[in-house]
Amino acid sequence: HGYRSPDGGMEFGCLYPMWEKHGYNCFFVDHRGHGRSSGTHISFGLHESEDNMEWLAFMRKEFGEDIQIILHGQSMGAATVLMMSGKELPDQVKCIVADCGFSCYFDEALHVIQFPGNRLVMEIANLYLRLVHKVDMKKAKPVEAVTQAKKPILFTHGGKDSFVPTYMGELNYEACVSEKEFHVFPEAEHATSLLVYPEEYADCVDKFICKYIKEGGE
Repeated sequence: HGYRSPDGGMEFGCLYPMWEKHGYNCFFVDHRGHGRSSGTHISFGLHESEDNMEWLAFMRKEFGEDIQIILHGQSMGAATVLMMSGKELPDQVKCIVADCGFSCYFDEALHVIQFPGNRLVMEIANLYLRLVHKVDMKKAKPVEAVTQAKKPILFTHGGKDSFVPTYMGELNYEACVSEKEFHVFPEAEHATSLLVYPEEYADCVDKFICKYIKEGGE
């Protein structure tokens, strides 16, 4: 789910019917500092990607080693799964869907907070985060993580996304070294591709994941 989502499951509610229709089980996670999870600080995907590695281990233990897993993230969640792509993911992870993820959080913050002197302000804010919370916005950088990716990745983005600009999705796609596809939904704004293009989005995802999921798997 995305940054400051009050409840990851609620935000992903629009995605659940798409997965259910195709017979998939969904495992929703509230990231640290969100929803029902503990913690008060958000790390823009840095620590969240490590947390999710532990969730993968939990899923394998809880549901068995023969499961097949698709990672699907939106906005900060997309950045999180992209940062996971550069780690040693278990064999159970078959592919990744990253919807409107930023390429670098520091650059994303500069884009959102536009006023004279914004870079100086962000540098000071980042120094505070580094010293107090051990979080460096400049290290929340999916565009670097995907240079180590081994799992297939589907990148999707709204063509009218003014919050996380479409070019950031393009940067992630271009940097990715694993099997990949990139689809832009022209009239969609941030995190609305499925809402604006329900059939096209679902078809795009379905065609991609079917290349990597074995029939009869969970």
